[in-house]
Amino acid sequence: LGRLYMVAPGPDRDYAKAFEWLSKAAAQGDVGAQSNLGMLYLRGLGRPRDFVKAAGWFGAAAMAGNAYAQTNLGLMYASGRVLPRDSVVGYALLILSSIALEPHGDVEGKTMRDREAVAGGMTPAQIGESEALAFQIQRDGMLRALKNRGSALPESMMDPSWVPPPPAPPATVSPAAVDLTYQATHLARFPRKA
Repeated sequence: LGRLYMVAPGPDRDYAKAFEWLSKAAAQGDVGAQSNLGMLYLRGLGRPRDFVKAAGWFGAAAMAGNAYAQTNLGLMYASGRVLPRDSVVGYALLILSSIALEPHGDVEGKTMRDREAVAGGMTPAQIGESEALAFQIQRDGMLRALKNRGSALPESMMDPSWVPPPPAPPATVSPAAVDLTYQATHLARFPRKA
């Protein structure tokens, strides 16, 4: 439902509602919703722009193999936006995403252009290192491969059990209508009173 609000034509497009529904789905582990929520944060749609939260959501979705999130996280690494600039990691993620997105012609063209742009600033040795890292990520998983390399990680990747807090409810929502899913999963922070 959140994605539909994101891409609806004309007056039916509602980024605030998209954010609301994607947040609920992402908190329940929906990888596509996590990637889309990262995009909303990256572009500042439905909420103020927040590159740190974008990287966190892209990291969570990329760890689960979402190719779009791998592309966006790879570009964040390659550009040095929020994360320390690391073209080797960025290019490795772009390699992985292009494998999954190759059958989709329009997406493939953009992914190939992104890879070429990142590779243009790299040495052949760095490209070889990226290819080896892409293999390691496929073999060992993203978290282990990047930790072993000593790469900086988005918050969601540092702690696989991390669940970001839900967005603050709009002022028009009464406290009784607030979803308590986050509180229910974090009992240490929100102990039940007897």
